[in-house]
Amino acid sequence: MKRLLIAQIVLWSVVGLFLTGTLLFFILGGGAFTAMLGEGSWRENITYQRGESQLLTDLSQEMEGIDLVVADFSSDRVDIYVTDDPQLRVIHYGRGLDRSQAVKLRQSQKTLRISRPDYSDFFNVLPRDSQIEIYLPRQYSGRLAVDLSSGTVEIHDEMNLESLDLDLSSGKVVSALPLTVKKLRVELSSGNIAMAPVFSETFSIDLSSGRVKMDGLTGGGRIQLSSGSVDIQRMNITGDVSVDAQSGRCILKLAGEPSLDFTGEASSGRIATYFPAHNSSRHVGTDLSAQVGEGPYHRLKVDISSGSVSIEQA
Repeated sequence: MKRLLIAQIVLWSVVGLFLTGTLLFFILGGGAFTAMLGEGSWRENITYQRGESQLLTDLSQEMEGIDLVVADFSSDRVDIYVTDDPQLRVIHYGRGLDRSQAVKLRQSQKTLRISRPDYSDFFNVLPRDSQIEIYLPRQYSGRLAVDLSSGTVEIHDEMNLESLDLDLSSGKVVSALPLTVKKLRVELSSGNIAMAPVFSETFSIDLSSGRVKMDGLTGGGRIQLSSGSVDIQRMNITGDVSVDAQSGRCILKLAGEPSLDFTGEASSGRIATYFPAHNSSRHVGTDLSAQVGEGPYHRLKVDISSGSVSIEQA
């Protein structure tokens, strides 16, 4: 009986080693596995071999009549550039992806949507990587919307747009150079946004969580925080601005010599200002007001339920 038990243990150990080796062969076999199965196998279209990303697709699109470009991605690395070519171009590199999961362009009337089908595998163990390059024509001055569930989007060049719309469930958006837009909208459920100066006419920044940091912001508009943090290093107020913080932290560093009609109300939390009218830099549960500069005045209204807002001089 004891010998039989030992034999069963040895047998199952051999079977386990065989199955483990087979699984690793499927994952790491690359071209050798494809060659073994022959043409037409499921493995034929998998793009990764020995850890290298390969070209999945290279697409071009005429931009005549298009006034909205939507980039909708999840778990991708997306790089956005400006090109002198009149056509929009999208290049997709991948590792561990089937060609059916490559980027697609879909035009509906005046809207062009750039997106990619989601990918998954049964065991969730295949090494995967997706890198997408979008080249936007320099002459395009319409609207750009970025919808990111996860992953990273980086804007590498200066742009002049009608509007920029950033909607993040998670992930990261980075801009390296100044952007000029008539309307900026940022909605962040989680994640991180780091931007070079944005010159806008109007802006809307809405955070449920996460972090927004900007080297500069011009315009008028609203900032609303449920949680998270907003840090604007050089803010040039050219219209009325409202800040509503239920929680979280907001830092506004005002550039130049602003002309402001300021009011602040804190039911809890903290409002700090550099305005000469306020003898103390800390105000808790207090109604504040100050007129700064010589006019004409723009209204700056701060309303805090909790958290903190700090208004500083840049």
